[in-house]
Amino acid sequence: MRFQARFFSIIYLLIVVGLFSTATVAAQDNRNDGENKPPIATASVDCVTRGVVIYTTLLLESPQTQTQFAPQYCELAHFLGIDCQRVDITQAEALAYLLTLLESQPFPLIGINAATLDLLPVEWITALNEAAINGSHVLLYEMNTSASKAARTAGWALTGGALQDITEIHSGMNGWTFTDQLPEMTREFTDHTLTIEPREEAIDSAVIWRPEAHVRPIMQVVANDGSRPTVFSQVPIGEGSILVNSAAPLLDQPLRELYYYDSLSSRMLPLVFAFKYAYGDMIWHNTTNYANLTLDDPRLTEPFFLLSYYDLLEQMDFANFHTTIAAHPGELPLADSDVVSLIVSNPDRYSIVQHGYLGDGYEFYYYDRSAPDYNPTFPPRPFVEQLFAIESGLRQLILHRSTHDLLFGRIMVFPYGISPAGTFTLLKERNYLATINGQNIPLGESYPDDWAYAMAPAIMRYESFPMIVRRDINYYPETPQVDRFIRELYLDRPALFYTHTYVGELFTSGMDAFNPVAEEMNSLYGDLQWASLQDIVQHLYWEKDAPDGIIDVQMYVRTTHISNDSSVPRTYCIRKTETQNVPISWLRVNGQELPYQIVDDELVIGLEIPAGATATINVHYGYQGDDD
Repeated sequence: MRFQARFFSIIYLLIVVGLFSTATVAAQDNRNDGENKPPIATASVDCVTRGVVIYTTLLLESPQTQTQFAPQYCELAHFLGIDCQRVDITQAEALAYLLTLLESQPFPLIGINAATLDLLPVEWITALNEAAINGSHVLLYEMNTSASKAARTAGWALTGGALQDITEIHSGMNGWTFTDQLPEMTREFTDHTLTIEPREEAIDSAVIWRPEAHVRPIMQVVANDGSRPTVFSQVPIGEGSILVNSAAPLLDQPLRELYYYDSLSSRMLPLVFAFKYAYGDMIWHNTTNYANLTLDDPRLTEPFFLLSYYDLLEQMDFANFHTTIAAHPGELPLADSDVVSLIVSNPDRYSIVQHGYLGDGYEFYYYDRSAPDYNPTFPPRPFVEQLFAIESGLRQLILHRSTHDLLFGRIMVFPYGISPAGTFTLLKERNYLATINGQNIPLGESYPDDWAYAMAPAIMRYESFPMIVRRDINYYPETPQVDRFIRELYLDRPALFYTHTYVGELFTSGMDAFNPVAEEMNSLYGDLQWASLQDIVQHLYWEKDAPDGIIDVQMYVRTTHISNDSSVPRTYCIRKTETQNVPISWLRVNGQELPYQIVDDELVIGLEIPAGATATINVHYGYQGDDD
């Protein structure tokens, strides 16, 4: 059957779209390329010679305290785009060195854990108090029941006498809740409760605060006895504060596990909160939250299994969300014209991306049977066969765009599972924007030894092509469970839901099954925009303010819209991972070709973006003469 389907599809393509050459497929693209926007000037600053200018955080540590706090504090700082200045408190003249540092520059965040606090003389406590009065936030971590008497006394002094004691939580627990005391810190987590499997013993400790002290509870344990012991708090002091976390110690695990594992929430989230709160726009961030629901496999027919396109449109209008259809292009000739018209008429609710070609099993599996973990259940898919599937599917999409005005995002959602990394090169050569999948490593690869791997908005390690991660809503309970998607938004990554429309999945209970999820997402702190996958990936970048007034940008997708939302013109230094495994034919900004440099596998370009303007950067891969 798979052979017959492929045979008839090939015949159809030869008859209908035989005039489309490979060069044409590589050239044609989405229509949102910035051609009609005002021109953007090249920056007067050479972004390459300028280098990287960053802010700094301060860590107080001791070789006598062997915990994960110190290395992970600095690893997180580097991931967020700032430097980490480490001060060994046991060194001679260390206090004088600290005072010199504090006088030379501001440190929005100063980190220390309870084990190191235990070793601090009173002069250090005085220096940290002065730093807080002058605007620093001093983060005191792992202040749990294992803290020594000396550490507790130092904590009492550091908080101005507010910290009275640390106790065990004499109850089981089933999660954590976040207060509304500091929404500029907790943001999307504000007033939200993270639920975990009930535990007979709490894993955190509780800080007992002096009743009359001015203390803001931020994160609290949801105890089985109904109490809410505080595990993360802020004590305002002068222009700054003391932040105290009494959770269990950090573990030697990668960031993706520390951040996303529900049971570890109290260990890592407060650390991320502290950095985000203290540094704001000085660390990597994006100013807009995006979300999307993608449905894999649906044919554009009414109905398709549980899916009614008309009923779903009503639900999207009611609950305010956007749905992308990951369609098999080989099935587009079978589409109902009414369904196509419905999608074309509602671009704010419906959009299309490519889901392989025919949908005949694992279309982008291993090229041959030699892989150590090859599963004989799936036939091999040679490289040339994968090339055929990509180009044939793309031709079908271009054909239906021409004949039915059915726009599509040039994004590949691999059917059944992700491909080997080599296939990414085929996508890059044909100017795809990205691939979006449930896996965060290509088929056959092992996790790299990188503490923060897969935590940026896109993974660029493989063929310097953006691989973006989404999450299956069906892995979570039927009741709205958005915890992991809130974590995505807090890190300024898009919340990408996906599911299928078969019996036993999301819409089994009705076409309104996603409404509670959308409504809960829409109720989160801050604004959330539901958009197509194309719109989302074309706004997928991180930026941060540098000490010299320039905005640094980490760009991931070849076509990216970068906006200056300020009231003054600003200089942007933009970088994108680029190994030149596929030649660049040109780079345009708002339709004009501008110079760029590639240094150490990074494409670098500097722009002067006027106040309120948007620069659309469009990198085109292929041969000279191709045009988007």
